[in-house]
Amino acid sequence: MFILCNIYWNTELKGIHMKHVLIATMALLLSVQAQAYLLDNWNVNELDASGDYVEINVSHDAGNTFLAISWFENDTSDSSPTAIGIDTVFYNCDLCSFSPRPGDDTGSFGGLLDSNLGSWSGNFGGVTGGGGFGDFSSRHNADGGGTDGITNTIVLELLGDVSFSANSLGSIFDVHVRYDNGCSGWASDGPNGGSDSDSNCGTTEVPEPSSIVLLLVGLIGVVTSRRLTRQ
Repeated sequence: MFILCNIYWNTELKGIHMKHVLIATMALLLSVQAQAYLLDNWNVNELDASGDYVEINVSHDAGNTFLAISWFENDTSDSSPTAIGIDTVFYNCDLCSFSPRPGDDTGSFGGLLDSNLGSWSGNFGGVTGGGGFGDFSSRHNADGGGTDGITNTIVLELLGDVSFSANSLGSIFDVHVRYDNGCSGWASDGPNGGSDSDSNCGTTEVPEPSSIVLLLVGLIGVVTSRRLTRQ
């Protein structure tokens, strides 16, 4: 209270209304409550080079936890595959304990209460994530290889005020993204133990020999120009 009164006194002296201070304080509190995780490490070299990524925003409201899962495409060239949907989400949560059988999470802390898109299955625990990103405490699946998350954000509501921590490999989240042309991959916020190539997912750009030659000629020209200037 003393701090608020002090803020009010100082701001009034500067001609700033107290409501502006309160609005700024609430905005600060909301920003602290929400946390964003960037999933831009892929298990497929071509997708890793594309710059595509998934962002998961974690927020808390009315005693429950919300995961807002959004897709961001960086490579829009005709040669790159088109994302179809996000159909699996792994995460590592603290104090969450689930049965090893799918869907046995009714009333469990961290259990799935609702989703805004499609039909997603409940959690089940002690699972190995895809793409070499380690083991996770729980997982959600979209029925029938869902097409959610590309044009609309997926929002999963979990029971309780859930917190998250990295697994033994440093990953908190791991999602599976399906593309067209038979391409698919796993993206995570943690490091990957190793990536593989998939020709269905495009190509990793390698400079053409002619481009390398032009670059060398340019460097030689710069060096020669500097030497002539010194003389």
